[in-house]
Amino acid sequence: MARQASSPGQALRQRAMRMARTCASSNLRRIERRVTDHYDEYLRPTGITAVQLPILAAIGAGLGSSISALAGALELERSTLSRDLRVLEKKKLVESFYGDDRRTHALRLTAQGLRTLDKAHAAWQCAHTRLLSASENLEELLRQLRKFERSITPKQVGR
Repeated sequence: MARQASSPGQALRQRAMRMARTCASSNLRRIERRVTDHYDEYLRPTGITAVQLPILAAIGAGLGSSISALAGALELERSTLSRDLRVLEKKKLVESFYGDDRRTHALRLTAQGLRTLDKAHAAWQCAHTRLLSASENLEELLRQLRKFERSITPKQVGR
């Protein structure tokens, strides 16, 4: 005898499939992994990753007055940024030094870091151009995602 479509197991399966199809979190994470892999492929010859590139770019743009300032500018947890910075320092791409206030460390690109950022920019441009050609409305989609990002506020649990 065939199971009825309205069985509790079937209903749960249908809800789970609908959730997988429509969940913003899982869908955006999946897309993020694919886009990161795409950029990583283009950046591989430069020796840095898609995660490291925005850090180098922000420091190169002068946003590295302190680790806290850089973390705020990149919207990263300070501990995550510190871990990524250690890798970049080991690669001799970034160096820290005392800022105006001896209690804080500022960051700057080394000469090798500047060369790497220059090469990485060219690789990023190729990767970005490829994404633009793959989607005729990528810039509009990014604009909509930024608007969406501004519209959501994390729920304050327990308040």
